[in-house]
This record gives sequence, C-alpha cells and structure tokens, in this order.
Amino acid sequence: SLTASAGETNPHLTNLSWDERLSKALVYPLEVGVSKVGKKNETDPPKFLFPGLGMKRGHCTLERTAEGQVFVEAHHNSRTLVNGKQISARTELKHNYRLWLGTAYAFIFQYPGKEDEGVTFPEDDDFDYQDAQEEIVQDQKQAIGGTGLPNDVSLRLNDAISYCAQANMLAIELGALPRFSPKLVLPTGAVGEKIDCMIAVTYGAATVLWPYEKFNGRLTLMTQRWKEADEAEDRGEALAPLPPAE
Repeated sequence: SLTASAGETNPHLTNLSWDERLSKALVYPLEVGVSKVGKKNETDPPKFLFPGLGMKRGHCTLERTAEGQVFVEAHHNSRTLVNGKQISARTELKHNYRLWLGTAYAFIFQYPGKEDEGVTFPEDDDFDYQDAQEEIVQDQKQAIGGTGLPNDVSLRLNDAISYCAQANMLAIELGALPRFSPKLVLPTGAVGEKIDCMIAVTYGAATVLWPYEKFNGRLTLMTQRWKEADEAEDRGEALAPLPPAE
C-alpha cells in the first residue's frame, strides 16, 4: 500500500517524476518477504501494479529478508535498472540507490536507520527525475562523443537517447522492424551551421537519418498504436502491424 513518506520506518521506494508537483509524492513500503512487481496479471496479481510501456507481467521482485537486506531481481528480460545500469542478477539495494522500471517509473530507495550503508548526496543536491535520466544516458552519451556539447544540444541528446530507448521498446512490442539510435551530425563548414542531433533509423542493413522532429512525430504514432494494441490485448484481440515509416 502507499503511505506518506513522513514517519515511514520501513525500507521503501519513493517515486521520482518529471512533474515536480508529483515527484516524491508516493511511497511504497517493503515488508519482510517477496513483493511482486509488474503490469496487470489476473492469474498472479502483483503487489505493486505498474502499467505502461516496458512493464511486463512478473516484471521483477523485491525481497526484504529477515536479516534486513533488500534485493531486486529482474524477470523475463525486463528493463530493470539500478543506479542507471541494467541488472541481470539479484541485486542488493542500499539507501539512496536509484531504481528504474520500464520506461516511465523511476524511484529512489530509502532505508531509515541504514543511511550510513548507502549513498549520501550533497546537502544542496536534491536528486530528481532529471538526475535519474542523466544517470542512464551517460555511458551512451560518451560512446557517441556527446561530451563538451553546447547546453541545448546536450539536452536534446539526453532526450534523444531516452526516446530512442522508448521507440525501440515500442518497435519490439509492436513487431516492427526499425531500430533507432541518436547520432551527432558535425557541421560541414557552412556559415551559421552547428552540431546537431539526428536519429539513425536502421532497417536490417540499411540506415537513414531522420531530423529529430520527424522522429518525434513517428514516436507519437508508435505510442498511440501501442496503446491501441495494449487495449486490444486486454480484449483478447490483435491489431494489424504498424505500416513501415517512409
């Protein structure tokens, strides 16, 4: 069940949201035992229900042992990240560790009484949703040369990395072929031209570059299609495949 964070003595997850008014408004206390986490599943209901893109039935489990440790374990190759890294094995959570489920759910784990065993943030640093996103994109950002960029390009690249991950997950769930990745395009020397962030769209062995705005339009279409397919699945129906992008 959800509680107010004030006075919570159990280890718990606190939500992070892009909307500051909603961030840290929900708390999920963890009792001793195993708590199942995932999307709606009538045959094996999760304790913590999170619908949405990237969430699976039996997505992961959270275990609080009798000895006081807390572990998270991903199932079904689910997107389950701890401190910005995908986990592949049972992983212990420490105070102020970050947990990300699917593409939309970010949390900070807090363990009253065990603060010294975890991470300490500077007093002037209130870790938020944007920090959680930044943590995820750092490795990929460095791999494509995204350091030392102008601030506007850096922010767009952050968004592009996150949205490409979302688009690829949508493509997989929709059975669509393309895969998306951000690409920095360097100036050719023309007057007024500057470094830009575009999207590489790969179909098998072929790759084309899309302007960021075109990619955003396709992402909106894919998201709407996924919602329709998810609703159809609940009704026991199936939709026709999404038509290829031009």
